[in-house]
Amino acid sequence: MRDTDFEKQLHERLELADQEKLRAIELAETKAAGELQKAAAAKDSETQALKAKLDAGESANKVAVELAEAKLAAKLSTSPRSSKRKWRRRRQRSSC
Repeated sequence: MRDTDFEKQLHERLELADQEKLRAIELAETKAAGELQKAAAAKDSETQALKAKLDAGESANKVAVELAEAKLAAKLSTSPRSSKRKWRRRRQRSSC
């Protein structure tokens, strides 16, 4: 009789241990999935921030190029004749 009681209790304890093990595995999986979601969200946030910096840099470069082109155009439009005269004078001096 004691052997059957012992076997019954042993079987019940083993089943409880298996159930606890399954719950622990489920909890670990849930925790890991949550951590992966946090990591993915952090990466997405970092990606968005880097894209914003890149866009800002590209915009700044575009504005700088446009400003430089405007300055150059203004410089060329204010003294086109004097530049041609200087070029002609240099050409005449060098040919002599």
